[in-house]
Amino acid sequence: MIRIPKLLAVGLNMDYYSDPGLFNRISELCKVIMGQEKMILSHYADDNAMIKTKTTFTTKEQVTLFRYFEIYKHEGKTINSQIISEICEQINRTEKEIKQWWYNRRSDVRDNTYIIPVNVQLVLNEFTLWSAQKQNQESNNKIQ
Repeated sequence: MIRIPKLLAVGLNMDYYSDPGLFNRISELCKVIMGQEKMILSHYADDNAMIKTKTTFTTKEQVTLFRYFEIYKHEGKTINSQIISEICEQINRTEKEIKQWWYNRRSDVRDNTYIIPVNVQLVLNEFTLWSAQKQNQESNNKIQ
């Protein structure tokens, strides 16, 4: 049964028309099992693997990232490895993930597609308001 792809497909309750891609992979595997072809692992890799490895950040992590990005964007500075390490410690992510996120935001700014997600913007606005109030309060205390 394994040597004949059509019989194997029938055993799996499928045919060529139900999923041609899967049927072709089964055919290739049958040829490998029978020794007609050499197994090449890259032929059996998932085509969507890159999509599945995309890094996602929580809202809290994004707030930290955007806060640093906004500071450096407005000052026109470039980020250094010390700042990246600091961010990594704060949000418990790898340097590679942070650098990739940073690179993507810089590209967004250059392409005029830079936006801050609404949920992150709300938290950043609250933080900015809180910082301004705290700074105001400290300056009032110095005057007195």
